[in-house]
Amino acid sequence: MLPAAVRRRVLRRACVAAGSPPGSLFARHIEEVDRLVTDWHGQGTINLPGRVEVRRRCGNLVIRRRDEADAEH
Repeated sequence: MLPAAVRRRVLRRACVAAGSPPGSLFARHIEEVDRLVTDWHGQGTINLPGRVEVRRRCGNLVIRRRDEADAEH
């Protein structure tokens, strides 16, 4: 597993790439996302600024805008 600082940097970049505004994405958001990777116990979806949602599905982390998720249903 990557060191925490590197892992969180990667997660933050992925969240920003999905549409979360960098100025509204705080350490507490990234810590919640990181726990989906490092300490998963069935947590639900995490909603981030910019209508971005993060969840764990079949062992993978899914990061996307909610409007993309809505289009699938």
